[in-house]
Amino acid sequence: MKDDSRDQAMTEKTSFAPSDTAIVIVTYNRSHLLDRLLTSIQTMDPAPGHLVIIDNASADDTHEIVQKHADNLDSEVVYEKLPTNTGGAGGFHTGVKKAYELGASWIWMMDDDVEVISDGLGKMGKWAERFQVIQGRRYDYDGSEFYWQYRISDRLAIPIPFAPSDFDATGYREMNSGCFEGMFIHRDVVRRIGLPDPRFFIYWDDQLYGWLASRVTTAVIVNEFVLAAYARHQAT
Repeated sequence: MKDDSRDQAMTEKTSFAPSDTAIVIVTYNRSHLLDRLLTSIQTMDPAPGHLVIIDNASADDTHEIVQKHADNLDSEVVYEKLPTNTGGAGGFHTGVKKAYELGASWIWMMDDDVEVISDGLGKMGKWAERFQVIQGRRYDYDGSEFYWQYRISDRLAIPIPFAPSDFDATGYREMNSGCFEGMFIHRDVVRRIGLPDPRFFIYWDDQLYGWLASRVTTAVIVNEFVLAAYARHQAT
């Protein structure tokens, strides 16, 4: 990994093209949720170039659900079923690695229990020239605005729950954390900090990955709603 300074990273300009973006989804025995997510991806405008689906050795009909949607998606679908359940951490380790090898400039990570707002990728792309790690906002199950705990205490290694939830005129706040339910990351940052650590299995993997990213570039949460829980989408 190249030892670039954070100041250098902050001055770099990046470009954005939907065709150079890969959505990475990790799923495990929740084909009914994956079905809804893939349905929402069909409505995306713009759509990503690749859709990478990592199946953590599901025992349900996940593979059949992927096949059902593959022909209706504007993205190239890459599906991999792992021999064992490696948890969210292992799944995103594999998924980010595959997206990187596909040549994706931008990698958008998400779990299977959300839906994409149709113009969500375009909203993220608006910030791509300024930042290399971007977290969008999410509507919760009841339609309320979900609060990301976007700051962690370096010394205590815990989230700071009283970090301000509002946004000023800039439309963003710097963060030193991350969440794989929506992290949008440039391949150059992946090159610098490596892949998500599969040893975490399920917890703190994304928090640490976001923290590592914030050490080499300015990571932000932006005032853009790009994901939604299914209940809200159904209600509308």
